[in-house]
Amino acid sequence: PSLASMDNFCQYMSNYCTNKEIEFMNLSSDSKYVNNAYLWKDLTHMNVKGADMFTNELIEKLMSGSNG
Repeated sequence: PSLASMDNFCQYMSNYCTNKEIEFMNLSSDSKYVNNAYLWKDLTHMNVKGADMFTNELIEKLMSGSNG
């Protein structure tokens, strides 16, 4: 996730992954993160609380095979 716009990068990565037949999980604008200023150190870096929360969710998604 990022508080700064990542639209161009996400579009590039989505196209790249599609071409390589790689699943692309776009969590860059997940509202539970971007709508919570207490999880951020600056526009593009989460603080420890935010990083831990995001990492735990990402691990859960990867382990379950869920991309959503």
